[in-house]
Amino acid sequence: LNDGTIPLPLIGSVYVRYLTLQEAENELIQKFSSKLLVPELSIKILTPRLITVSVVGEVNRPGLHSNLEKPRKLPKVSDAIKKAGGITHKTNLRNIKLFRRLPGPSEELKVTELDFVELILNGDQSQNIYLFDGDIIQLSKAENIDEGANQALYSNLSPETITVQVIGQVVSPGNKTI
Repeated sequence: LNDGTIPLPLIGSVYVRYLTLQEAENELIQKFSSKLLVPELSIKILTPRLITVSVVGEVNRPGLHSNLEKPRKLPKVSDAIKKAGGITHKTNLRNIKLFRRLPGPSEELKVTELDFVELILNGDQSQNIYLFDGDIIQLSKAENIDEGANQALYSNLSPETITVQVIGQVVSPGNKTI
C-alpha cells in the first residue's frame, strides 16, 4: 500500500517500505513463524510501480520525474536527465551526483559521483546506472569546461530545440523555436 505496508491474513499489516525483496521475505517468514509450523514463502514482483526521481540543478526542467513512457523498465540516469528537459550549456557533466536511500529503516543516503563525459565520449556504461524510486540526481554548474566536456555538451542529453523570446523593435516579436 502507499504507506509501505502489506496487509496479510493471520499476521495483519507488515511494514516493508525500503526493504529489499530478501529482507521483506525474511521479515514475513519471521512474522508467520509464530502462526505456522513451517512458514515457506517467496516474494515476486508481478507489476512494478512507476519510479519517481528528483532531478535538480543544471537541467532545463528540474523537479520530480516519473518513468511514464517505460513502466516495465528501470530507467537510467540519462533517461531522467532527458525527461528533465536535458542539460544546459553550463552543466558540469564530469560530476553528476546520485543520492540514494539505503535499504532498511534508517534514512541514510549513499552518494555516487558519475562522469557523463566518460559515458558520452568513451561509452563507459558504468556511469549510466539504473535508478530506484526516490533517487535524487544533482547536476551542478561547471566552473571551467574542458575540451572533452565541451564536446559532450552537444550530445543527445542536450534539448533538441531551444525556445527564445524576441522582444523590442523587430518585425515579428515573440517566442521562437530554434
